[in-house]
Amino acid sequence: MDQTTQLKYFTRAVALLGGQQATSRALNMSDRSVRMLLAGNRRLHAGILEDLGRALIAHADECRALERKLSPAFASNRTEAQAKPPLHDGKQRERSVTTRMQIELAQARDLGFEPVSWTISASAAKAIDRSYVNISRSRTLFGLPFDIVDDVQLDGRPFGLHTTGE
Repeated sequence: MDQTTQLKYFTRAVALLGGQQATSRALNMSDRSVRMLLAGNRRLHAGILEDLGRALIAHADECRALERKLSPAFASNRTEAQAKPPLHDGKQRERSVTTRMQIELAQARDLGFEPVSWTISASAAKAIDRSYVNISRSRTLFGLPFDIVDDVQLDGRPFGLHTTGE
């Protein structure tokens, strides 16, 4: 290994140990000595590197022990509130009708289709009206005209997007 690479690794080790002061305490040397080593003004000899290796191992052991006391993977580490299943349990939340409409609109455009209108089920129209878009007044949704139909006419889907080429 060349000296430049070794100095680069030494600098990274100092950062992982918590900086110059923490490293000087771990190596039982002055801050000035550590600064001179980092600057390349002093030679990194085998004794310093051995001491640094021991300090890194001790630091890693302490980090591992602390992780075992904090990780929620161990049931004994969880508080009462954390014992309940989290909302971010990996299951995808149901997206709102308007979000699904925006996604479908973007996908159609990405595929080169030109969207021309919507067909919206009556129940989806009510949900959209309750959320944030008052569709009964605007008569357009995301810039496209729409028709509201009975839920049965869309085979259980909340909406349909009509594009050119259909």
